[in-house]
Amino acid sequence: MRTNCKKCDNLLVDGTGPRISKILILTSYPDFEDQRAGVLLSGSKSVLGMMAYELGLVGLQLSSIRYISLWKHSKNEKCQLDWHIDQSMSEIKGKTHVLVMGSDASKALFEKNSGDLSGLLMTHKLFPKVTFVIAPGPSEIYNSNVGELRLALTRFSSTIRK
Repeated sequence: MRTNCKKCDNLLVDGTGPRISKILILTSYPDFEDQRAGVLLSGSKSVLGMMAYELGLVGLQLSSIRYISLWKHSKNEKCQLDWHIDQSMSEIKGKTHVLVMGSDASKALFEKNSGDLSGLLMTHKLFPKVTFVIAPGPSEIYNSNVGELRLALTRFSSTIRK
């Protein structure tokens, strides 16, 4: 059964993938189909296929990675982002590697757009043992060159293998 946001009453969208995974992908917000279905990557076969394919190119399996969004429902200017950030921070605890996809997620953690940080390895003062890599969001990839994503995924994969 789906729950409602405690701040604005919108229906929440659940993450996907094993909660015990040490690897996390944090996107900015669910797309329309995910919002309707209530689970990330459930409705949009194009995003699911693209992510599975691109991760496979660098030797990672989407099914073994926890996949969440910063916004737990469609982006809503009336809702307070702080609650959503807190939910994401609780998911980051215990992870070793986090791929941050999209500008909203990048701004929330590092105060800069994903385009300014794409492909970079980052650290966060609250999570000194976690390696973060920044990448463009799924919607940004369709509007530009997929090369930025591949660069970020290659770096992300190489840090996992160390």
